[in-house]
Amino acid sequence: MQLSRTAAEQRLHEQLIRIWYRHTAAAALLDETDSALDPVAQLLLRMIDTRGPVRSSDLAEQVGLSRPAVSRRIAALEGAGLVASVRDPHDGRASLLTVTDEGVTRIAKITKSGAATVSDLVTEFTTDELQTLAELLGRFNDSAAARLATIPTKEPHVSHHG
Repeated sequence: MQLSRTAAEQRLHEQLIRIWYRHTAAAALLDETDSALDPVAQLLLRMIDTRGPVRSSDLAEQVGLSRPAVSRRIAALEGAGLVASVRDPHDGRASLLTVTDEGVTRIAKITKSGAATVSDLVTEFTTDELQTLAELLGRFNDSAAARLATIPTKEPHVSHHG
């Protein structure tokens, strides 16, 4: 049975909500075990790693959060030893954020854990189905980034640390 466009959009919305709830529950568990790495802090840590030394104000602009909200997360990351602040060589009044070796290790651990979880969840999917799902989600994310002026999510995780 072919669904109407409205019904199909509603089904997609329902599935996205299910994904969001599951992600939120998993993030809450992570937050209980590692308070420095709530989902926003994890996002900021990855952004600092992929973009190289970066100003906190630039991160706030890129993620669309207030500077104080980003500053709180950065302080937690620094307190956990995952991020370090260094003077900007081009502007002595400003600081740049970099990921520490411990931060790089933590990102690798989270990435490995996430990849293992996805692998476990998709065992019943064929390779073609996985490719189709990835392509469709990529288009969806690109559309969301363009229309909602959100952070760029197309960029793969490429560490500046090796």
